[in-house]
Amino acid sequence: MRGRDFFHVRKPGAAGKRWAIARQRRGADGKSTYTVIPESDLPELAGINRAFLAGIHDFAQAYAQVLDLRKRLYKREREADPKPLTHAENVALMERYWASEYLDRDIVDPGSMKRSLRRAVEAVGTLSLLTASRQDLWLALANLPAEKQRRAASRLNQLLRFAGRTDVRVRLKRPERPDVRYVTLAQLRELSPKLTQPARDLAWIAFATGLRAGEIFGLRPESVRMEGREVYVESQIVPSGQRRPTKTREPRSTLVVPAGLPALERWLARPEAERHALRNERYSKEIRDAARRLWPHEPRRHVTLHGLRHSFAIHLLSKDIAIKRVAELLGNSVVVCERYYAGFKTADDDLAALAKRLAKA
Repeated sequence: MRGRDFFHVRKPGAAGKRWAIARQRRGADGKSTYTVIPESDLPELAGINRAFLAGIHDFAQAYAQVLDLRKRLYKREREADPKPLTHAENVALMERYWASEYLDRDIVDPGSMKRSLRRAVEAVGTLSLLTASRQDLWLALANLPAEKQRRAASRLNQLLRFAGRTDVRVRLKRPERPDVRYVTLAQLRELSPKLTQPARDLAWIAFATGLRAGEIFGLRPESVRMEGREVYVESQIVPSGQRRPTKTREPRSTLVVPAGLPALERWLARPEAERHALRNERYSKEIRDAARRLWPHEPRRHVTLHGLRHSFAIHLLSKDIAIKRVAELLGNSVVVCERYYAGFKTADDDLAALAKRLAKA
């Protein structure tokens, strides 16, 4: 099965001032190639550009039309792409498992979970989960990009347990410690002027609080407590615009690195509707592209918003804050944090003392 293509809108720049759509194609090795689709292949886009350049449509109107065109491109791809070969028994097993275990559960994104199960079923093709050997299943998963194999294996193990096949479990080699991308506080100060608003404020908030992107958009003014030193995190705004519980479904408190407090105050001063309307803008890509231009030969500094969450953790660990505390502030397990951030000398303390230590630092 060919990897799914993604379409990215490119806004008009100074040269030419034309809208464009780029196709991202991901190969079996996980690497992506980007190709701008020529207007000769997209007559609808050519019409949008003519109206935009003639002043018939303003920026917002043209943007809405290009986004609508992108939706139609995805629809055309789905209709043209042949469905992958799957074993009917596997599909039926997945549907029974979904109805039994997930249909009535209150999970953050049920659609994403079901798609994850379906992708695992598609990955094994015509092998039957009721009879296939562990070796056959392992070889089937080896055809997936490396970053997708562990999740697919986890989903297959769920289905195998549900089918009563306790004798078979797909085990993959534990991945090596990931190469974490992060920046220091000094480097963020260097990167910040290269960003536009509100990407600049979002970058500072992610660095200063360790919040995920959806959690930043889910903040309310009353979330900031203890004279700006603490942020209470209880929900997130998902890409569909809905307010949902956090990823772990548990509220938590996190600290604010003092340097990021002005950005947090500016962000929360915006009307809530305005903040939510920005949820699906590509600020993470803007931050990464700016970092690439600033440090072209240092890929570890090519951070996204999530990379700035890593930066928050590493900044706290560099101030001798215990990894257990960092895990609590991030809303992660200690095991995950040790996998990413092991090797730092840390000490333990209570939350108020940590806030004072950060303020002095």
